[in-house]
Amino acid sequence: MVNSNFIDNEYSDIFERNRVYEFTICHEIGHCFGLADLGFFDTRNSVMSEYANKITTYQPTVNDINGVKASYDLN
Repeated sequence: MVNSNFIDNEYSDIFERNRVYEFTICHEIGHCFGLADLGFFDTRNSVMSEYANKITTYQPTVNDINGVKASYDLN
């Protein structure tokens, strides 16, 4: 469940708030496709990264798409 109170308090700008919600939904869908969370030291641009910029990274990146392809042997 998305903690909307945290997001609403952390991001006052409606545009930024919407991007964070989009990031969160995209991140959770990534789990449905078998992608795991990326840790602190993983600097790949990915919606699966816990430390991605949630304002600019709000949809699947090339790294996310390649991760799904690798998981399902689609390369």
